[in-house]
Amino acid sequence: MSVSRPIKSQRSLRPALLLRATLAGVLHVLALAAPFTLLCIFQTVVMNTAIIIVLCMCGIWAAVEYAAHTRFSRVATHCIRASALPRAQCLSILIALWMGLIDAAVHGCPAESLIAIGGVLLSAGIALRCSAIVQLGDHFHDDVITLPGQTMVTTGMYRWIRHPSELGNLLITAGASVALGSAVAGLVVAIVVVPVTLLRVHREDDLLRAELDGYEAYARHVGALVPILRMPGEESSFPWR
Repeated sequence: MSVSRPIKSQRSLRPALLLRATLAGVLHVLALAAPFTLLCIFQTVVMNTAIIIVLCMCGIWAAVEYAAHTRFSRVATHCIRASALPRAQCLSILIALWMGLIDAAVHGCPAESLIAIGGVLLSAGIALRCSAIVQLGDHFHDDVITLPGQTMVTTGMYRWIRHPSELGNLLITAGASVALGSAVAGLVVAIVVVPVTLLRVHREDDLLRAELDGYEAYARHVGALVPILRMPGEESSFPWR
């Protein structure tokens, strides 16, 4: 969920969870590197700087995501039980990353400028995702859900955009595509990742409008993925401004 926070638990981040999160990051890197490894069987390819940077950053991302998901323990009252949409979103992101890694392995390391630009976008996306997790606390979750007693979060990033975690996903996949110099991965992001993400945002907004008082007004004043620009001197009537 992106804009709601139920009552927080008092559990701390235990060392065992940190260890499991680290392991999850390593396994995620190995899964992403699997196509590269298979490619090595059929032709000679070299692990280049862009591939190493993207794999390492995705490993960090996976570790943080695992820690957040493991700590989520509340039972949802409303949820898309089949979880088809979150799974489709994860699969689309994975395919985009795979295509980018294979493309970079076949065609070689891209220009340093592309690696730098892509690295900045990737870092911004991961930072946005991590910030959303920290702000929502133990109850950050990827499913489209509402929980008993939850309230809207309208501070921090949520003062400017309603779905910072989804914007983070888009920046991560776009950044990886640029850093790897892969037009194929960029195409996958444009025709698959973006539409699936927009569909998820639409579904989530519909649920929150139905379940949370005040969300309709919040959505009119705050953009879903980009801030709503206002003319100089124009003020919002919403109370958090």
